[in-house]
Amino acid sequence: MVTQTQAAKQAETRRHILKTAEQIFARDGFAGARMDEIARRAQVNKAMIYYHIGNKRELYADVLHHIFSNAIDRFRTCIQQADTPEKKLRQYLRNIIQTIGQNPGAAAILIREQATGGADFPDVIITDMSKIIMMLVEIMEQGFRQGVFQKCNPFAVHMLAIGSILLTHTSHPIRRRFSVEPPEVERQKKQPLETTLNDIEKLILNAVKT
Repeated sequence: MVTQTQAAKQAETRRHILKTAEQIFARDGFAGARMDEIARRAQVNKAMIYYHIGNKRELYADVLHHIFSNAIDRFRTCIQQADTPEKKLRQYLRNIIQTIGQNPGAAAILIREQATGGADFPDVIITDMSKIIMMLVEIMEQGFRQGVFQKCNPFAVHMLAIGSILLTHTSHPIRRRFSVEPPEVERQKKQPLETTLNDIEKLILNAVKT
């Protein structure tokens, strides 16, 4: 019988493995990641990974599902607490930003999957993402019915948001290397990343409002 203390320790070990694997998958992709290195970096025996999670493909799916399943609960709670379509959309956008910000490897993994046509993208993550996008569909429809939003394609709004947020995160090291910039871009290089993300949020809100 597993005690409460043992269960807590196993859960913590699993979280540590997933976070370590996220970093390796972000750096090397699914094909390039090695279970030996993940085990070494996580300071566990490789057999423990197979015991707690499974093989590399199951680990990859679990890394992403851990990120997005947690995000779904947070999205739903924050959106339900908002009392207007505009506030709901703001929460939707902020939760995308928060999800990517709290899981630094997620942006690189998602960009890589886009570049390869989702060659290794797990089906469970498609389901997770569909649940998130359906929340946006409801927000946009409610906003249109109330005359707050224009008639928009919710998927296009989502792609505008996720695309700009992912590129903002992943391109930051490159943009910092640019030597000659227009004044606004030069200013952006010196300001916190959160400021740029807030600017993206404002642009999207202004684009969909009537």
